[in-house]
Amino acid sequence: MDDLVVGDCLNDPGVEDIFEIDILDCAETHQWEVFQTGEITEFGASYPAETDLVLAVDKICFAEFEPFVGLSYQESVLIYDFLIPIEASWEAGDRAFMCLIGQEAVTTRGSVRDSGL
Repeated sequence: MDDLVVGDCLNDPGVEDIFEIDILDCAETHQWEVFQTGEITEFGASYPAETDLVLAVDKICFAEFEPFVGLSYQESVLIYDFLIPIEASWEAGDRAFMCLIGQEAVTTRGSVRDSGL
């Protein structure tokens, strides 16, 4: 997951394959595009309640959606999802999160950055 940066494209990694994500050229058919990455800083060393972690990252992804797409989430046909650390990786020091953008059950070609979709 550390190799992915904003603008990378991928297909749904699924839960089991999260450590083996294939980065695709966005010109190829894909499901998701990375539109925000970062580190989770507001929790201590112990793994937080998953609902707290999800809410914190969801807030960031929602805020970054419109600047990336050029249209509000409510007006857009696009959706977002995110990847967060699991407890085992958190305990090993992983605090990385990633926001993904795409269309539900639809593949696309090209970037959706500034697309107004």
